[in-house]
Amino acid sequence: MARAVIFDMDGVIVDSERYWRDEIAGILEAAGVGDDVDPEDVMGANVYDQYDWLTDEYDPKVSRGDCFDRFDERAEAVYTEHADLLDGSHDPLDELDARGAGRHQLELGLRGDADANAPFGVEGHPQHVEDVAPPTDVA
Repeated sequence: MARAVIFDMDGVIVDSERYWRDEIAGILEAAGVGDDVDPEDVMGANVYDQYDWLTDEYDPKVSRGDCFDRFDERAEAVYTEHADLLDGSHDPLDELDARGAGRHQLELGLRGDADANAPFGVEGHPQHVEDVAPPTDVA
């Protein structure tokens, strides 16, 4: 039996990517580069890489921390107000529940903090997670 099943979240089991375009546009606007950068140019990239790319190519008007804080705020909005599990995602998650599989979240976001990055209540998404770990904590 498998010891672990790893799912990517955005666009794989959660319908969130279509909402991220507008949110990223707002983040870019707040950074003062909204007229120069198409959100599609940074979508899908890790937020750390997004900021590094912006500082390499442009002159953002916000600090790294301020940019990440805004990203966290917008992430919560995406997952609590808009996103839902994609069709077909319920079956494998229900099967894992039936097998007694634990729920762990590998946090690829900013904080690795259960309060900030736990599943935000996406409709049908499990509301309990046993632990949240940043990728640096996973061997």
